[in-house]
Amino acid sequence: MKAEELRNLSIEELRVRLVDMKNELFKLTHQLMSRQMEDTNRRMLTKREIARILTVMNEKIKAGDEVETKVVKEKQAGKEKVTEGMKVEDGKGNGKRRRKKKE
Repeated sequence: MKAEELRNLSIEELRVRLVDMKNELFKLTHQLMSRQMEDTNRRMLTKREIARILTVMNEKIKAGDEVETKVVKEKQAGKEKVTEGMKVEDGKGNGKRRRKKKE
């Protein structure tokens, strides 16, 4: 699918397509490792398709089109989840969750 065609899809449709492509890539990689694949070029084309989908999704998100991700919905509803015993450092480091030290 060309990038122009992908731009006409919604974010949800792009997500579904992305999951399908990743599953196909997994299957193709398995076939390659077990030496059952005849057309090795198909794996490369699948990787390119995944990159196209991700590029279009990022363009849409940066443009502000249809930003209806699960994280945004949870933040709007005030359901920001942080696992018990974990904290997120604000403005320090890379923002990874770290275990609290027991005192």
